[in-house]
Amino acid sequence: MLSRDRLISLIDAYGGDLQRWPAAERELAGQCLDNYPELLAELKNAQTLDSWLSDSQTPAFAGLEARLLAQPLPPRRPGILERVGHWLMAVTSAGATQWWRPAALACIPLMLGLYVGLQLNMDNDTNTWLTTDEELYWMALGEIAEETP
Repeated sequence: MLSRDRLISLIDAYGGDLQRWPAAERELAGQCLDNYPELLAELKNAQTLDSWLSDSQTPAFAGLEARLLAQPLPPRRPGILERVGHWLMAVTSAGATQWWRPAALACIPLMLGLYVGLQLNMDNDTNTWLTTDEELYWMALGEIAEETP
């Protein structure tokens, strides 16, 4: 047994001709339409629409395919890798390649490595560094040592 909503969706999807409907639901739909008499009007409207569509003529567009195929394609926009490659290997008006660009690009990891290396504390012995309190203590002792003869 098909529900009313399912029958409406079948009418909307496949039209008023039951022969166009899926075979599994075709027989059930014929029986269910007797249970829902208000759907017979929907089916009649779909049959009218089907007849209008089958009677309509599509206009002939003479030479449409040839015109479409003769149209030039829009210019292709290069991708990001292609643009970076053209920037790296730019050629001047004199024909010389600007070699400084790839060299500058190659220096970026070197500079990054130097920066990270300088930020790291390479001294693993933390006892050699004095805290502020220890420095003040030693400074005070130094003044006392200078005062005693």
